[in-house]
Amino acid sequence: NATADYTALASSTANGNTGWNPIGNNTNKFTGNFNGANHTISDLFIHRPTTDYVGLFGHTNTGATIQNIGIVNANITGSSDVGGLVGKSNRTTIANAYATGRVSGLSFVGGLVGSSYQGSITNAYATSSVDGADMIGGLVGSNWQTDIINTYARGSVSGAGTNVGGLVGSSYQG
Repeated sequence: NATADYTALASSTANGNTGWNPIGNNTNKFTGNFNGANHTISDLFIHRPTTDYVGLFGHTNTGATIQNIGIVNANITGSSDVGGLVGKSNRTTIANAYATGRVSGLSFVGGLVGSSYQGSITNAYATSSVDGADMIGGLVGSNWQTDIINTYARGSVSGAGTNVGGLVGSSYQG
């Protein structure tokens, strides 16, 4: 039963009212291949304001691939490295993906990816409202040597500090 699974795993009452438990963290990073087969995940809820690495995927690492997936009407709150799809993407390939809804945190916050290091993001978009303090972007909060190709972001983006941008908050050699 899809509704029962959603209520138990990703609703506002799941996991002690914190919602979805992101796949991968700083200790156990996601390194596999995820193909969403063009399906969508709707109403993803995460409320972990003191937790880093927050998104459907919290932290991905070398060799990970995430593709063909949409996140619709998400409501995601975290601390650092917060994204609608991936909180922190390290040497990861993201393709044919999108996210809509609301994403907020303190730093490294993006509508699709909070921070990305040496990977690629292709054929992707985010139409989320994104807010935080520093390194805030409509698509990616912080980009470090990641190729971002054929993407866009549309939605309100606000930050209290510097490095706030409609597409990318901060970028180095990307």
